[in-house]
Amino acid sequence: MISLWDGTQEREGAFSLWDGDSERPMHAGTVPYGARNVYELRATPEFVVAHRLGSQDWAEYSKRGLVECVTRGVQALEISVAKTSDGVWFGLHDQTLLRTSGVDINPTTLTWAQVQEHLCSPASGADPAFGPQPYERLEELIEPYAGSHVFFLDLKYQAGPTARDAVLPVLESLFPRPQDKVIMKYASGGGITLADWATEHGYMSWGHFWTDDYLADPAQALLDAAHWTWIGVDADATEQMWIDMKSTGKPIVGAVVDSLEERDILLAEDVIGYMCANVRELLGDPVV
Repeated sequence: MISLWDGTQEREGAFSLWDGDSERPMHAGTVPYGARNVYELRATPEFVVAHRLGSQDWAEYSKRGLVECVTRGVQALEISVAKTSDGVWFGLHDQTLLRTSGVDINPTTLTWAQVQEHLCSPASGADPAFGPQPYERLEELIEPYAGSHVFFLDLKYQAGPTARDAVLPVLESLFPRPQDKVIMKYASGGGITLADWATEHGYMSWGHFWTDDYLADPAQALLDAAHWTWIGVDADATEQMWIDMKSTGKPIVGAVVDSLEERDILLAEDVIGYMCANVRELLGDPVV
């Protein structure tokens, strides 16, 4: 039982607070844990990864989206990053700030202070209660849930051999053993040099195999799949693509789910989990 000193006595049970006009009940809840490491994630049936921290519902890679996703019970969190000219890694999916803030500037040419002059706008149709949000450093997005969730990290335009090593010290500062907490992700299964780099440094990896890319060269897709720990397949995959991808023996994570119908298609194919950006539709209200 939790107790509280109200100024005159110690009380247990229900609490209230004064909001300036009236006394309102105060509720307490426990924020749900996700998967605490990559092995626990693998053992969790039909786990959910919040893609872009729920970018269809809230400004992507924002603290607001982060909290909203976690309180809905996701097991893992997906973050894409960019790096500023002064070496700050922060949440961004694109090569420029155009889509998220309306400014067509590559953040690699800006300092972190200059990036902070802009706000990240939510997508059309997002939760109207929450508007544009600040861009957030990678550390600020990971630290609150470093002990409770797994992170899929997509280096995007910093995934090349001259840039990617710079993120490793950041991860090492956040986790005792980041290889147990972070899965290196890439938007294309053809990015096998990134997959091999992840393996070299002891990380699990995940590559997205788009249906059109597979159809263009099924044999090459199968060769590329061998480099990844896990692979991603979409709900629009053909029957033969499912047969071929399952034949690799790689665990498959569905990506990216946009509707309940797509989720059901993927779960029927025995994916181990799925990524979704419209968290409100897929998972409903917060559990706390």
